Amino acid sequence: MIMRKVGPLAAIILILLALALAGCSGDASGTPTNNSVTGAGTKVPTLAATVSGPEPTIHLSPDRGKSGSSISVRGENFPQWGRVEIHLGGLDTEATRQAYAATTANGEGDIDVDFALPDHWPNGDPIVQPQLVVVAATPDFVSKATAIFANDASLTP
Repeated sequence: MIMRKVGPLAAIILILLALALAGCSGDASGTPTNNSVTGAGTKVPTLAATVSGPEPTIHLSPDRGKSGSSISVRGENFPQWGRVEIHLGGLDTEATRQAYAATTANGEGDIDVDFALPDHWPNGDPIVQPQLVVVAATPDFVSKATAIFANDASLTP
């Protein structure tokens, strides 16, 4: 019996280890599946990285206007001293990679930056959507917040 050879404490440790590994799964390619990575028959549980704390938020002032309008973006809970860029998108489109403004969050993660609403998207199309999404994000888009801006653009000149 295993307990005679390794002792009761070691047997408990082995049982706990077996139970912990029983919940892991994966394939021999090393591809993570079900929070584990396998390779050469060895299962190694992985841990997901988590970020604690409140999510970033932004507020626009004003929250409606037309091209050329100066929009103030104030936000909180961004990474301290991190670069934050302002991007635009439509309700049904992704934000542009072009940054319309950039700032550095302060030591408390707050931002305050102004930008002028453009009249054209980076591809040259006019911005005529009635609602735009203003995105404040770190350059890698890991930390981001959005707010809706009512665009008073008109299709007629």
